[in-house]
Amino acid sequence: MSVRKRTTNSHSAGVPEPTLSSSDAPLATNLDPATSMSSQTQAPSPQLSPTAPGHPILFPGQRPIESIVAENDELNKSLKEQLQHLAQIRESTAQVMANVQHLYNACLNRVEISEGSKVQVSDFHLTDKGKSAARPVHPRKIFRHRVSRLSALLEIQDIATVYNIFVATLPLLFISLCVQSYYETGRFIDFSLLFHSFQRLDIVAVVWTALFAYALLAYNFKRRDLRTFLRSTPGIAVYALYQSILALSAAYFTLRFKLPPASGFIVMCEQSRLGMKVHSFYREHVKHKTDVERSLSEPGLDDVGFTHYLYFLFCPTLLYRTSYPRTPFVRWSRVISHFMECAFIILYIYILFKRFLFPSIRVPLQSNQDDLKVFLLMTFNSMFPSMVLFVFGFFGFLHCWLNLWAELLQFGDREFYRDWWNSYSFAEYYRKWNGVVYDWLFTYAYLEFVACLESMNFKQHHARMLGAVFVIEVSAIIHEFILACALGYFFPLLLLMYGGPGLIFTHLNRSRSRSRVENIFVWAMLLIGCGLLVTLYAREYYVRQSATRVSDLSDWKYWAEFCTAYSLKDFFKKI
Repeated sequence: MSVRKRTTNSHSAGVPEPTLSSSDAPLATNLDPATSMSSQTQAPSPQLSPTAPGHPILFPGQRPIESIVAENDELNKSLKEQLQHLAQIRESTAQVMANVQHLYNACLNRVEISEGSKVQVSDFHLTDKGKSAARPVHPRKIFRHRVSRLSALLEIQDIATVYNIFVATLPLLFISLCVQSYYETGRFIDFSLLFHSFQRLDIVAVVWTALFAYALLAYNFKRRDLRTFLRSTPGIAVYALYQSILALSAAYFTLRFKLPPASGFIVMCEQSRLGMKVHSFYREHVKHKTDVERSLSEPGLDDVGFTHYLYFLFCPTLLYRTSYPRTPFVRWSRVISHFMECAFIILYIYILFKRFLFPSIRVPLQSNQDDLKVFLLMTFNSMFPSMVLFVFGFFGFLHCWLNLWAELLQFGDREFYRDWWNSYSFAEYYRKWNGVVYDWLFTYAYLEFVACLESMNFKQHHARMLGAVFVIEVSAIIHEFILACALGYFFPLLLLMYGGPGLIFTHLNRSRSRSRVENIFVWAMLLIGCGLLVTLYAREYYVRQSATRVSDLSDWKYWAEFCTAYSLKDFFKKI
């Protein structure tokens, strides 16, 4: 009776009943008075005193309102965290879909991937409104298992016969050179010039080791804190200083020790190769500001370690990737075959120089001679041997040497060049001639320069035209820098040919017509260009051997003589 009276009094006093939520539905069974009485009789639960100020009366088994509010706060906090996580997932999904849409639009706008996976880009992106807006497309070369074009062609019997003809002519040329040398000097063969070209290989080894060790420092570019710094203006200046030290140190040692031509070319070409590889590694790690962009651009970029970077420095490509197609094993017969081909190519080139080029280049200039006559005879007599030299140099380096390293390192993608001999324009020739360098220039020079111009509101047509000019000039400067340091003098013939006729010829045949006449024109210009380059560079080198020059690099007279064309000082005095 006392319990019932207490309950009645509480209701009459106007004390509000506690409000129950849906989560407290099981507690609703305790609101029945009879059930409440029986439960209190069997197992009474502690309650607040009805006279305690500020505390509502609780029914048996009911929780305090403070615990319910605390639980609701925890649920709300957990719900907010889940909503934030879902928002992040939605943002990542949106970025993935945007990249998929970007690739789809790129494919719709003539991103053509040919057999050799060379990408011809149209930098248009279709917006949602259907209008074309200038937006740079950054296609990435797809590495896959491929063989070199000549490796596939040599499987054809007719092409293999042409290869056998060139192999058969080597002993005949060698015998011809021996007979000529015997009757002129009393010795069968004179390899003094060949040995001279490869002298000081010990200095070359030391300099190369220093350059390689310096390139290994670039592995630190993948550190998160250093990546953030390198994206800033001071960081870009530090990186430019890093590359300048790499280039200038190689040039200094080459000129300081007066390395002969072949040894100088080894040092300077290796410096260029390491510098371009380091730049690719730098751009792949620094150009993306967020981890999501980096993972979408190159998955697993942070997962590969130092051994992969070491592999990248030796493998025959200038584009950094986290993985490359690999062959299951090394075919040592192919390694030996390519090594023997490289050795025979060097001997072949020496015989061509000794037998056909030197007799015309080493003609002494006399006061009673017609300089223009000597120049024309020298150039035209050197055209065909120079073209053969050009083809052998291509075969020895871009085919034999790169395939040798690809076989040693089990590198699967061996399309280092394309069928440049079938080119119908010089623009096509530049794309197909040296695929290794072209891929690097296209990715890190052309695309980024075009994107920079478009960000400054240049029209797409103008940006692409200026980008092509920029790439040609950059390539010309790099080639001229290598030649000047390796030969020991600045003779900017290659720079003028690239920036003059070479730049004009790239804009010919824009209609994409493919006739035999255009292919003949390309070969005719290559014959003339090779004849001029080999003749004038070799003539300048020969004249300088008999000249007295300053050897101190700190003397300004050295650099004055370095830029003086000795062979042209009196060459055209009668013109």
